Amino acid sequence: MPGNRQSILPASWQTSYGKAAWWERIAAASHSALILDYDGTLAPFTEDRMDALPYPGVEDRIARLLALPNVSLVLVTGRSWPEINSLYPQAREMEVWASHGREHATRGSDYEFTALTGQQKAILNEAMGGLASAALPASAIERKPASIAIHWRGLERDEQELVRKKVLKRFDQHTAGGQVELLPFEDGVELRATGRTKGDAVRTVRERFGAQVPLAYLGDDHTDEEAFAEMDREDLALLVRAAPRGTLADYWMTTPRDVLAFLDRWIFEAESGYRSSDPDMTSLRPRPAEPVNSSVGDAPVESLSA
Repeated sequence: MPGNRQSILPASWQTSYGKAAWWERIAAASHSALILDYDGTLAPFTEDRMDALPYPGVEDRIARLLALPNVSLVLVTGRSWPEINSLYPQAREMEVWASHGREHATRGSDYEFTALTGQQKAILNEAMGGLASAALPASAIERKPASIAIHWRGLERDEQELVRKKVLKRFDQHTAGGQVELLPFEDGVELRATGRTKGDAVRTVRERFGAQVPLAYLGDDHTDEEAFAEMDREDLALLVRAAPRGTLADYWMTTPRDVLAFLDRWIFEAESGYRSSDPDMTSLRPRPAEPVNSSVGDAPVESLSA
């Protein structure tokens, strides 16, 4: 059941004892679901956020997974839907929860936005106006449908601290009523309307598929903890970052090396399971020619014996 996870310093997925049992579940399942964060998981952090293209090899593997009828792929991101759609066109083929779960887009043209209250709109507009006196670089300010994000990546350390102090001084005054909240992220802070989180997206996906479908979530950010908190104990929550930290996730892995290997193994096990029910795999959609067990850069295929 969700809600019974505790913050821990997680063990490495690559050396975990639970790995073999998880892949057995994927191979045996008639359907599986994989939820992925974007920035810091599928793509690197960059000084200009619109330069954050997927790591080499990611798109090939995502295309392979999208071709499998027995796998559902879901993208969950703090970016707005128009921005992730522009930056990462492959997102159009996936179910996407953008703006921390407030925007929902499905394959095709279906789109839904969970509206803000009038008070939330007014607070965000006031906060945006208050930034004019902070003299921040225009590139540092990102206005989203339900939040304002301030980025200081690429600035010198003393400049980062100056920007942080300016922003917190202006944003703190708006949080008292509970209509908005302050959220730190990698090299920045966000003033976000309350009421929707990545956890809501995970809960919706989990309820749709039911407990019998194996579900995993890969994410790196503090906002991904909201998603981890909504996952069942039988689900697999993976923290993706260079070094572990306290988290509700079960394990941690690095990127891109471990992430690519993880996707390779999911493809292998899901295809093996599907092949048993459809030996000719005739219902697969067209897919890339790259073999599952190829490597991209220095990313090895995860050991099939584990």
